[in-house]
Amino acid sequence: MDPKFRRWRLLTNETKRLFKREVNTLASFWIKGVTTGLLFLSLLAMSVLFGELSIWVTNSFESARATGAALDLLSWLCLAADILWLSNRIAPWVTPAKRWLASRNQKRK
Repeated sequence: MDPKFRRWRLLTNETKRLFKREVNTLASFWIKGVTTGLLFLSLLAMSVLFGELSIWVTNSFESARATGAALDLLSWLCLAADILWLSNRIAPWVTPAKRWLASRNQKRK
């Protein structure tokens, strides 16, 4: 093959490598987005399910008020975990908060 033709070829090993890297980056972005969405929806569904279950248990069984309250608390905890987890995915704050707390604890010593 002529060296001039080889130099002007569009599909070199470098372009193939760059194309593969870009496709992998794009695919991993969509996969991460889908898994994030599914996890968010499953935590939200669990929160709603525990809330409805607590209402049903409290209304159905007079003696199960403590169980209904526990399910209601579990519902609120799921919702809080969902909100905190999603806020950390959107704007990561856990690592900076850990650094801030570590620096604060060091200053006290």
